[in-house]
Amino acid sequence: NFSTDASGRFVADRFRRRDLQLLATHAISGASSLEARLASGRTTYDLNQRRNFSGVTGSFSWTWQASGKLRSVLSASRDTGQDSYATLSALRQASTADYSRVNAGARLQLEYLATAKLNVGLSWSTERRDLVRTIDDPFIPESASGTDRTRYTMLTLRWAPVRSALLGCE
Repeated sequence: NFSTDASGRFVADRFRRRDLQLLATHAISGASSLEARLASGRTTYDLNQRRNFSGVTGSFSWTWQASGKLRSVLSASRDTGQDSYATLSALRQASTADYSRVNAGARLQLEYLATAKLNVGLSWSTERRDLVRTIDDPFIPESASGTDRTRYTMLTLRWAPVRSALLGCE
């Protein structure tokens, strides 16, 4: 629901998305594989056309099973993102604020099977978002743009006390 009309009913901002995708998977060996996705697409909105997107997206992932206990995954991606949420304007009109238009990131993940029941993981990630704000409010500028970057390291512990249960902490 994008906004409200004069009677207070919500008005939907319908969109159309068209993508052409190419997917590929290749097993380099029994211990290594590649996966790739390449897409060219366009998203158009009926009402808030500042949210429109046209461009190339995709992802790449390399998985390597170094041993029976150690596995690594290296991945990168570029995708559309649409962080939207409902808000009220200064005049108490329902509206939406949209922020993320394109997300690009990379991740390295290591997993170690310490025992049959205990799995330890470590990952490093970085993500960059191209941002655009499109909010309909007469007291806030019509749109704004920028970027942000997020980096994090995560340690994961998973324990399977029995076959039908899994406890974990990240």
